[in-house]
Amino acid sequence: MHIGLLEDFARYLMNSQLTASDVCKFLSLNTLSELDPTAVYLGEVTINGFIAPVGFFGVASEIMGEGGKTPLTVDVPQTEAVKNDQVVTVDRNEAFVKFPALKHCELLPDKWETYLACPILPYGVLAIAFNSKPELDKRFESFLRAIGALAASYIQQSVAGNQRFNTRFTHKPTSALGTLTERQLLIKDLIMKGHSNPSIAKEIGFSESLIRQETMAIYSILNISGRKELLEDKSE
Repeated sequence: MHIGLLEDFARYLMNSQLTASDVCKFLSLNTLSELDPTAVYLGEVTINGFIAPVGFFGVASEIMGEGGKTPLTVDVPQTEAVKNDQVVTVDRNEAFVKFPALKHCELLPDKWETYLACPILPYGVLAIAFNSKPELDKRFESFLRAIGALAASYIQQSVAGNQRFNTRFTHKPTSALGTLTERQLLIKDLIMKGHSNPSIAKEIGFSESLIRQETMAIYSILNISGRKELLEDKSE
């Protein structure tokens, strides 16, 4: 069943005229419809330590402004998912005890039973409110991560291609290196100062998994073999 739904979603993303909110709407009304979702949200991790809204369906449009950004220091499911690279679920009955900050969260619809946040690293997070209690097993988690990755890839390519999405919070490449994002430049600088991946993760507030992915991306972009070569370039 999951393979067929992934195929349908991938085919839908072949349409070049979609917005991020269109993608969220399709996920809600088609890909995830059997689980009765009441809201779907896509957020991007910004260089200044926030999760910023990119697209949504089923929640108030006002969240797309500055007020919709969530600091990574706030303890809510979407920040926990990103920082720990884990799918986080919480039932409504326990949600506000486990995550008190959810009481003030603008991403929740009026009607929901389960709130789920799935990391899309290094991009951001996919958050879904369900009016049901889906069973989170390994297959379902892989399915969620796959649709999140497809959605994020489509959005990033669309932003780069025609700027149709709201790009106020998108990582911008720098002219000096051409393709490194601001976050990658920060990580590169910390590597060159001698920090390990765990140290970098602690320093900038992200998971070690995300740091590993970003360092691999840095090495690929710079066309180097790894940390040793990066440090050798510094000494030359």
